[in-house]
Amino acid sequence: MAVRTRTLLPVAAAAACALFAVAAASPALARATALAGGGAAQSQAGRTSNAPALRSLTINGGPYQNPAFNSSFSLTGTAPVGETVSLHFHKAGTDAADYSVVRSVTADATGFWIRPVTANTDYRYYATDGELTSPSVLNQPDPSINGDLQRTVRQNSANTLDGGASPHSTVYLHVHPAGTAAGDYSKLLTVDADGAGYWFLNYQTSADFRIYASHENPAAPDFISYLVQAR
Repeated sequence: MAVRTRTLLPVAAAAACALFAVAAASPALARATALAGGGAAQSQAGRTSNAPALRSLTINGGPYQNPAFNSSFSLTGTAPVGETVSLHFHKAGTDAADYSVVRSVTADATGFWIRPVTANTDYRYYATDGELTSPSVLNQPDPSINGDLQRTVRQNSANTLDGGASPHSTVYLHVHPAGTAAGDYSKLLTVDADGAGYWFLNYQTSADFRIYASHENPAAPDFISYLVQAR
């Protein structure tokens, strides 16, 4: 405004405007101007930038997870930057309230944390950082079947199918005999894993079949089937 005034007004008026500009630079008048509305946007911006960041603690992957039995996988999540995250585990077969801190990790500069674990039994777990607590997760490993995805056996000979699963769990074996409708795994067998997580099934067959193992019935659709050919 001072520049436009010097162009359009006589010298006396220009001097008056210059005096106004100097007065406006004083702290008292600046505060008054802000209260009148001139500094509203700046004041609002200041309040926004000083607002505390939202804090959260999570475990990635959802509330139910089922990696392959005895596989190694990465447990990941998010936490406030630099926080120490304690992972509390509850092992299947122990008291329902028995959670032990068996892992501790530190969130990196982006708030990401990671910890490798082995899926050797059923677990429930959750994370804490001393202030926040994540939702709990149920981890039930999918049973495994040992050997090649495709194998050939002699017709009507004695054979053994075996694998691993959570100790003392029931293993569901879903069978698709050759000649039945595609995708029909309705023939069901069950075996029990021992204390070490080992299970086996003795069988004889005169025909080809596909089979997969699960820890539930019906099983999730993302299974891997094994082909047994009788020759």
